[in-house]
Amino acid sequence: MWSMVEKFKDEIQLEDLPEVYQSLAKSLGGDIEKALRIGQLFEGSYLYCPKLDSSLKKCRDRVIREEFDGSNYFELTKKYNVGFVRLNQILYGN
Repeated sequence: MWSMVEKFKDEIQLEDLPEVYQSLAKSLGGDIEKALRIGQLFEGSYLYCPKLDSSLKKCRDRVIREEFDGSNYFELTKKYNVGFVRLNQILYGN
């Protein structure tokens, strides 16, 4: 497939592409070639992207542990929108 892309890369317009490639190119600032390269990576496969909120919980939890100073429970619950029970789970496990 890539040889065909190389052959027509200067001629390919957004409208020539399937909707999924158009959306991808638009999200990449209109870069059709990057969209096609990403498409080639996952061509023919089903790509599942979990919700970003749940994927970033590890990062949030790490940051909370780094910011915890032993006396700022209330501030951390407000800042990260977690309850005291969840904050204790993050800090101490369980």
